[in-house]
Amino acid sequence: MAVVRWVWVLALCLLAVGAGAETGEPIEVGFPKPGTRLVFTKTTGGQSETLAWTVVDETAYRERLVVRLISNAGFEFYDLETKSWMATMLHGKMQEVFPHNGQLSSPLSVGKSWPATFLYTRRDGSQVEQNRTWIVEARETIEVPAGSFDTFRIRSSGDNLTITLWYAPQLKFFVRRVTEGMVQVEQVLVEYRLP
Repeated sequence: MAVVRWVWVLALCLLAVGAGAETGEPIEVGFPKPGTRLVFTKTTGGQSETLAWTVVDETAYRERLVVRLISNAGFEFYDLETKSWMATMLHGKMQEVFPHNGQLSSPLSVGKSWPATFLYTRRDGSQVEQNRTWIVEARETIEVPAGSFDTFRIRSSGDNLTITLWYAPQLKFFVRRVTEGMVQVEQVLVEYRLP
């Protein structure tokens, strides 16, 4: 009899979790654990490359705590507090923002928006201040080569650049990201491995 009660309690808990996802309850933003491997296809202006990122550790960068990812072509830093992008070094070329690009704001819920102001350093070393507003446009399930994911679609337009990312709470990372400006850049998750 006790086992039957526990099965019912577990079933009700699972229904509550599922209902929360469908009713739009806010979801806390997280980040993958060290050892997580994320493989993306990155297409820039029609040319593609595969980037295999591994979440390594927490460290300091520009006096902020960050999560560090390394790949076969460089590294990336994400602000530990906000989980937002800070810097990428690919093929010896650096791109960075300070303090971070503000792409995530916990908790996430459809309709939520927030401002972000940051200094963007381009690969050629020039700098420009950017003021952006991010908005959670929708909660949607998308298919990528790595599988099907329940995601938040988050978009920011302005300064001749539109960024859209699909953040998957299950993975605690984006599974697709599209940057549209002078050149279109798309990153799509093709496989992942949890530690």
